[in-house]
Amino acid sequence: MIENTHLSRRRFLGLAAVGGAGLLFGCGSNPEAEVLPGLPQPEVPGIPHSIMTGNRESFEGMMDIVSGAVPNDLDGHAFVIGAVPYDDGTPIFNGDGKIYRFSPKDGGLQVKTRMVETDCYKVDQAVGSDPEMGFTSNVFARISTEFGYRNFGNTAFLPIQNHRLLATYDAGRPWEIDPKTLEVITPVGYLDAWQAMLPSFTPAMNFFTICMTSAHPAYDSQ
Repeated sequence: MIENTHLSRRRFLGLAAVGGAGLLFGCGSNPEAEVLPGLPQPEVPGIPHSIMTGNRESFEGMMDIVSGAVPNDLDGHAFVIGAVPYDDGTPIFNGDGKIYRFSPKDGGLQVKTRMVETDCYKVDQAVGSDPEMGFTSNVFARISTEFGYRNFGNTAFLPIQNHRLLATYDAGRPWEIDPKTLEVITPVGYLDAWQAMLPSFTPAMNFFTICMTSAHPAYDSQ
């Protein structure tokens, strides 16, 4: 009998990584797989499929208000971050990070969006589906045997001193984000400042390592 079936997102990633050398070599996700016996399928009427989709295009413009009105005493900005999933059946947190900034303007809301374009994101886009260098999604990670592991930076924000903003991830270094342009500025720390969680099965995989970090750290100004 299992007494505690709750797993945090970070613990879930850790167990998946430790228990899966198959994570690297062929344990891909099968979207057509049957539900395990004894596990009920959740009923979610009214939830649109679009909640699990997204695009990677940048956008800036005014939102269309379809109901109600924007309060006229709002000030500042609201930042939201999430994952744009790959269309391959892997979990949604195995998806590129995307930032949304909402700002009150002229009685409405202006929205600006941009992908979290980390260094590994740019390499992934550049090599595409190349059979030797390309990245592939394998259950809980996206991996290239020529470059290493993706850092999606898709989980949460951490505001720090001087109006600076970090985008975090459970399995990679945080990245500093420019709050105005939403462009990435720099990762936090050099690679050798972080301990790799998994061994590199090829020397090339040391280029992008995977390390367990806190996606929800606390900032202490002192």
